[in-house]
Amino acid sequence: MSMDTSPNVDGIGSGIERNDTACSACGTVLTLGSQHGYPNWAALSYSCPDCGLGETVEVTSTGDLGERTQRYLDSLRSSAASGVSALRLAAFVTGDVVTGTLWIERVDEHTYVVDLPERASPWDLLRFADRVAVGPLETSRQGGNVVVRDTRWASTDDFQEVRADGGSTDVRMVDGDGTNTTDPFAIPEDAEPRTERAKSENMDISFLAKPGQYEVHSASDSYYDVDVLEETCTCPDRADRCKHLRRVDLGIRAGLVPRPDGRLP
Repeated sequence: MSMDTSPNVDGIGSGIERNDTACSACGTVLTLGSQHGYPNWAALSYSCPDCGLGETVEVTSTGDLGERTQRYLDSLRSSAASGVSALRLAAFVTGDVVTGTLWIERVDEHTYVVDLPERASPWDLLRFADRVAVGPLETSRQGGNVVVRDTRWASTDDFQEVRADGGSTDVRMVDGDGTNTTDPFAIPEDAEPRTERAKSENMDISFLAKPGQYEVHSASDSYYDVDVLEETCTCPDRADRCKHLRRVDLGIRAGLVPRPDGRLP
């Protein structure tokens, strides 16, 4: 099964055909969700239209970063330690580490495989793995790939396979006192649509100011201001508690972003 060719972003991004682009949970072909184009760096983000688990980013780096590109990637990298995603990992791909096009694929809830270009040397793999290994992120090399795991979650031996219908999983998170709690991002079968999207879509959350003001960078490359105390969001969704409000709440409860008072758990 192969992915349709995709458009270039600002002249970068090969849109190459690639095999094995099916969702790791349900087998559905991934579809292009968002594009991020900056001078000498671009990323095409694909996601699963059915269960929401599958995620792959094609990222291309062609040279030195300009100031605008550097600011954008710095913001993504700074948030990777609080919550990993394929796009945040793509921010570690820069011309001083490796040039060319590579793929970052989520293979389960908290594990990603980075497929570097064929011409990448063992030294390139080592430098990339060392750069990504920040905070709770753990890296290992497997052949020509780098595997990235979020160590805040239970080991992969405890993972149960994600249901093809997008139902809940039994992935567990280990708290600091050694007790296990249910993964707040597991999707129950009876989840409301906005809750399901809040749990499954790629969103970057930044703490702006006390008390309880956050910025959400959505999968559509839009930015929204969220106030969790006033329960307001600048997105056009006027329903009670939009997906952005719900995602910030999830991030706070999971300890991935600061609490409204600015403190981390």
